[in-house]
Amino acid sequence: MKLQDSITIFLENSHSESKLSNKTIFAYAYDLKQFSLFFQDYSLDNINQDDIRRYLNFLENDRKLKDSSIRRKLMTLKAFFNFFYQKQMIFYSPLDKIKFENKEPKPLPKIITTKDVQNLLKYAKVKVDSCSSALQPQSGSREKLFYENSIRNRAIIELLFSTGMKINELINLDVSSVCTMTNTVHIKGKGCRERVVAIKPSGAKEAIKEYLAIRNQQQATDPNALFINRFGGRLSIFAIESLFEKMRKSAGIEERFTPLGLRHTMAANFLKSRKNIQKLKTILGHSTLAATQRYQKIPPKIQRNKAVEDIVPDNPINEDIQLQDQPKKTSRIIRRPKTTG
Repeated sequence: MKLQDSITIFLENSHSESKLSNKTIFAYAYDLKQFSLFFQDYSLDNINQDDIRRYLNFLENDRKLKDSSIRRKLMTLKAFFNFFYQKQMIFYSPLDKIKFENKEPKPLPKIITTKDVQNLLKYAKVKVDSCSSALQPQSGSREKLFYENSIRNRAIIELLFSTGMKINELINLDVSSVCTMTNTVHIKGKGCRERVVAIKPSGAKEAIKEYLAIRNQQQATDPNALFINRFGGRLSIFAIESLFEKMRKSAGIEERFTPLGLRHTMAANFLKSRKNIQKLKTILGHSTLAATQRYQKIPPKIQRNKAVEDIVPDNPINEDIQLQDQPKKTSRIIRRPKTTG
């Protein structure tokens, strides 16, 4: 079978049977297109381990790709060849004994300053109050939409901040995913892994209850979706990133960061206060402890200056923990007595 034909079959299966996201399929298609251009005259069963090593050497030395990009392409090829091996269309996968060692140190998670997160949460609350004041009995649909969107946006920020979930997990939440009786949210993570995370900050509880009150009155094309757009459909990742960027600018925050920064900030702070890495692994939905251990490498000084606990009085995970801003340490000057003579 020609390599290009096998790629077409794999991508079609990824869409129809594996039910992978469009983002994942697009990444597969991009990586496999580059792969097929390198092996233009090859068939699927002609590619061996030496060919794979030669291709990786090309990506590293000729294309000068980062280690993270090469590793992603390697994962794509593993999925590709494993698919045909399981279908018994090839005798073995040439990726079986291929390993790629990262040469570049993985960057530490970027966390957000106390002031910036505080300003973001404050802006989200003030925006709701402002839209509520502007809403009058004679107000039209435009004012009502602004009011409902402000409540929705605050709930999104508070939920991301308090639970540390990712955007793709957020957009897949259903109305039934949130339980206001137990103040928990049921999250479906990567690889069909599911977890239940507590919603503890009072601001998050308030925001979610306020949003559910209006969400239950809204007509939607996707009645199960928790967060919907003005057309009644489920919010997309792009929509979340777009509104987050607008809120960041409106809150007067100059430093650019993404919603993922809220997850990193909560995780680094949790380890600082609780020092329970296994519990954090469960909260974040990591499959391996190595992914969670990244947060242990963040210098204590950064954690202290950018701690979540310094932002809200009730911690996202443990309401009993209440810390104040750490005073800056000043160097102690020891003066020697003057000598005469």
